[in-house]
Amino acid sequence: MSRHIFIIMTWFLVICTETKAQQVSIAPYYGGRQAALSLTFDDGLEDQYTLAFPELKRRGLKATFAIIGSKVGGIMRSKQDRIDGTNGTPVMTWE
Repeated sequence: MSRHIFIIMTWFLVICTETKAQQVSIAPYYGGRQAALSLTFDDGLEDQYTLAFPELKRRGLKATFAIIGSKVGGIMRSKQDRIDGTNGTPVMTWE
């Protein structure tokens, strides 16, 4: 899972820094900025904290991390994990 997060973040950073889009606005953005981007991370996976968060912080970017309270400190298993017999992905702890 960590490789996928890295690839997605790299793709977003390349697009955000190299793409010039036509100016379109509905309402003014905070601080007179030209555009806004919302990054969200679901399920509270440990890789999101250990890999994505430091990169966001280093670049001065913010994101929303949606955490499943009942899964904190556990393992998130997908249908594919069950099929493959793999252990799943660790989830963040409260610390």
